[in-house]
Amino acid sequence: MLLENDIKEHLALAYVYAVASRAGCSTELIRVDRNSVDITVKHVDTSAGPNDVREGVIDLQVKAFVHDAPAGAISYYLHNEKNFHDLRRTRTLYPKLLVVVLLPEDEAAWVDLTQDALVLRRCGYWLSLVGAQSRTLAIPRENVFDGPSLMRLMSLSRKQEAIR
Repeated sequence: MLLENDIKEHLALAYVYAVASRAGCSTELIRVDRNSVDITVKHVDTSAGPNDVREGVIDLQVKAFVHDAPAGAISYYLHNEKNFHDLRRTRTLYPKLLVVVLLPEDEAAWVDLTQDALVLRRCGYWLSLVGAQSRTLAIPRENVFDGPSLMRLMSLSRKQEAIR
């Protein structure tokens, strides 16, 4: 039997899989997390020129968080100190981001399944921890982890530009 935290973790990963799949990205689940990475997301830009990098890659640490506050930045405390230090490193091969998937307070409302729809309530938000000074993080509501934002992040990764 899965414990509540296990269920939240699986739902958060399912959210990332759904967003990445819909955006045309591949995903690789990291079975043994030694580097504060839960999942790697990749996208190949088939329109890239012969001298351009075609593949964008982003490493994600994925968390679930029960949160019902309707507006304003999301205040999230990253409990694991090692994760915090790994995610704020400035020199990594691929960008590392934190994705926090919000879930409603009411556990019964997390997922709704009918013959017409599968609904996972709330949303995921991404944050780069590069330069972060504290494990208490303010995640802007503009940083929705969805298809368009993932494609923008992939473009920045391909161009080896900083993600802020």
